Amino acid sequence: MSQKIRIKPLIFGVLFTIAFWKVLSVITYNSHSEIKHYTYPFNYFTVNISAHGSQKDIDAVLEDLPQWLAEFQAKYRHGGAMDSVIYHAKAYDTIPLDSLAYAMFDFALFFRELSEGKIDVSIGNLLRAWKNAWQNNQSLADSTRERLVAEMQEPFYQLDSASQSMIILREKQHFALGAFMEGIILDEIDNRLAKAQIPGWLAEVSGDFSCSGVKADGKPWVLGIKNPEPSKNLVAKVAMDPQKLSFCTSGDYEQTHSTPDGKRHHHIMDPRTGESSIGNRSVSVMQSIPGMNKNTLCTWFMLLPLDEIKAKTQEFDGKIAALVILASNEIWVSPGLEQFIEFFPNDYKLLD
Repeated sequence: MSQKIRIKPLIFGVLFTIAFWKVLSVITYNSHSEIKHYTYPFNYFTVNISAHGSQKDIDAVLEDLPQWLAEFQAKYRHGGAMDSVIYHAKAYDTIPLDSLAYAMFDFALFFRELSEGKIDVSIGNLLRAWKNAWQNNQSLADSTRERLVAEMQEPFYQLDSASQSMIILREKQHFALGAFMEGIILDEIDNRLAKAQIPGWLAEVSGDFSCSGVKADGKPWVLGIKNPEPSKNLVAKVAMDPQKLSFCTSGDYEQTHSTPDGKRHHHIMDPRTGESSIGNRSVSVMQSIPGMNKNTLCTWFMLLPLDEIKAKTQEFDGKIAALVILASNEIWVSPGLEQFIEFFPNDYKLLD
């Protein structure tokens, strides 16, 4: 069944091609003498861009990107300037937003509704509570977890389009754009390169990719999917479908913590339970939905059982393709994606 959705384009983007960044959940395999590579390291992420075309034009549109990235991180990162403003606001205070902030928080409300509350920027308080518990080698108290889950039943803000502002509905609220952050940066870079009519590029932020066209030799951009097992390397490589816009992977293996009760926790939290997601080790998504955040779908799918992921890939009329590595040591690949994937030897069972 076809699902019509309202997508509001966000104004951001990113590119990449390097095969050895240890924090990546996806690794690239591309080399060509005509491809130019750019790397921008920051405190919480590294941006990698590979592009071909006029180097003068590429350099010109990326010249002030480091400054944009630094300002974006300082303002919107969890604990940044905007987080402080929102946290200290009183109920029904109005906070003016620039066009970027308004677009981000508008999309967050849209995706909260689309995901039925599974992706919610108000998860910031829960993430902070868990982090504090982990730092003290403890589990989060059930009473605290249940209270924070109950708070997330409603958004902490609403938007006023006439004044381009945010109205605070719940005080002392930290927001978390982790499910959107990389996609926003990728959109910024994509817009810059598209405006300069660069013929082909691949951009990467923390394992999430956007791309346009093919490499200079006419071959597709190729990415590697990391094996969730820490002792392993890659489980497969993927040739990007030129009709798709981005490729992202979310997994339970990058930020992990173990508590004295023997439980293993990771950073992808389920707002319905207040606990780390279970069932999926990693989810990779290739998509071609205009205006869709390039990071959010894989995080959302990490919170869904396999049957719901299958249903979503069908609902979006071929605009979404997914590869899921399950905790049961099984792999599912959505129909149509198989032609772009080559598996390396691994211990997983491939499901029909």
